[in-house]
Amino acid sequence: MTEQVELPAASAARGDAPEVFGQYGAAVSGASAVLLLFAIITIEKLTGSEIRLQILYLVPVAVMTWSAGRAWGFALALAAVGAAFATYHANHVYPGGLLYYCEAGVTLATLSAFVLLISRLRAALDASQRRLRKALEELGQRS
Repeated sequence: MTEQVELPAASAARGDAPEVFGQYGAAVSGASAVLLLFAIITIEKLTGSEIRLQILYLVPVAVMTWSAGRAWGFALALAAVGAAFATYHANHVYPGGLLYYCEAGVTLATLSAFVLLISRLRAALDASQRRLRKALEELGQRS
C-alpha cells in the first residue's frame, strides 16, 4: 500500500512562503505600514517629549520589509527616522544639535539591522519552502 502525497498549490505571492500578514498583496500591506507609521508619528507629535515611541517603528518597518522587500523596508526606516528627527527637533527636546543627530543615527542603525534580519528571515523561509516543495515532488515521483 502506498500513500498518495498531496502537493501544496503554488503560491502566487512573492516566493513560496506563507503570507504572515494576510492574503493581501505588497501594495495593501505596504500602505497599511505607512498608515501605521503616520499614526505613530502623530501620537508621538501629540505627546511631545513625554513618551518615546521609537520602538513602535519596528512594527511598520517589519510589515513593509516582509511584504515589499528590503529596499522598501529601508525606505520606510529612513522615513521613520526623518519623522522622529523632525518631531524631536521641533519640540526642542535636546539642548544641543549634536544629540539629535546621534539619536537619529542610533535609531537608523537599529531599524536597518531589523530590516536586514527580517529580510534574511524571509529569504530563509522562502528557501525552506522551496526545498520542501522539491522534496515532496521527488517523493511524489517515486510513488
